[in-house]
Order: sequence, then structure tokens, then C-alpha cells
Amino acid sequence: MFYGGHGTGVDERGLPVPYGDPRMACQMCLMTSQDGRRWTRHRDRERYSRLFLGPGETRDPCVIQIGGRWHLYYAGYHAGDPYEAGFYLRTSDDLIHWSDPRLVHQDRRYGDGPWGTECPHVVYRGGAYYLFRTEEYASAKTHVFRSEDPHDFGVGDASAHYVGSIAVAAPEIIVDRDGGEYITSNHDLRGGTHLCRLAWERA
Repeated sequence: MFYGGHGTGVDERGLPVPYGDPRMACQMCLMTSQDGRRWTRHRDRERYSRLFLGPGETRDPCVIQIGGRWHLYYAGYHAGDPYEAGFYLRTSDDLIHWSDPRLVHQDRRYGDGPWGTECPHVVYRGGAYYLFRTEEYASAKTHVFRSEDPHDFGVGDASAHYVGSIAVAAPEIIVDRDGGEYITSNHDLRGGTHLCRLAWERA
């Protein structure tokens, strides 16, 4: 399954709006594949591929399973204000029908505006959940937050959850069949995705 989100080109009333307009309705869509090569767009009864709208900007999905339920983290903002950017969470039992959104992380000190709050990636290690939040692509700056509650990585003041920053952008963690871990980075916008080994160490 492949989830992707961004603008629809229209506002909530269906009227056209220009790219970058905070009034634009944004959506999360789904495609499925049996082999990872040929993909089919999921469509609902109205022939839309969207699973849900908003709030505000809707992009950069990360899906993991926690306690038998699917959790989808994504970047967005609310109240039509792109400077109220944060990470939202929806849950599902079937990967198609999703709950209402819940704000799980927001703190302007770790990146201001919609493009300083990007690419949430959540993993579970050693009894806690770790949230990776990209602030800058070109300078490869991603902040890491830790929480024992996957529904709360700090809203307003996330300093109690802050672990530190690492020199990657839009990371994803990959585990091979032998348990080895790797982390990706997309800081080089012309050079493609980079990959390096990852080791977890106690502070």
C-alpha cells in the first residue's frame, strides 16, 4: 500500500485556489499493489482516491502498527494558518477507514512554518517511541523526540521529549532480515536517497 498526500487545487467549497494558498483543501490518497511494480488507485463510492481531508496541509504519511491498530502520522496545520504546523495522528483497523485527526506534536522552536515541520517517522525501540521530525532538507537537520505514549510527543512545549538532532533529512529506518538497521536521508535534492548504517546507543 502506498499513501500520498497534498493539495487538491480547490478549497473546502470546491472553488479553485492557487498553489500555496492556505485555504486549499488537502487530502491523503491510497494506491495498492500486489508486486510493488504495478499500482492501482484506490477509489471510494464517489470514485475519489482520497481517504480523508486535512486539517490544512496533509502530507508525508508514516504508517505503523501499534497494539493491533494501524497508526498514520502525517504533517499538517490547522485553523488555516501554515505557521500552526504540527504532526497529526489517525488510527484504523483496516488501513482504509481512519479516525478523526489528533494533534500529537507541535513546537515552533524546532522549526517554524509548514516547511520546518516535515516527514514524521515513528519507530519503537527499547520501550519507547521515537519521532523523527525534519526541519531542514539541504542542511540535513532532523530532530528526534522520545515518548512512551505514541499519542503524545509534546504539543506547545515538546522540550521534555527532546532527544537531540541528527544530520539527515526525511529519514526512514530500514531493518534487514538479520536485524541490521539503516537510516535513509534525502538531503541531497539532486543526488537521490542516501543510506547509512544505524546504531542505537544509550545516552
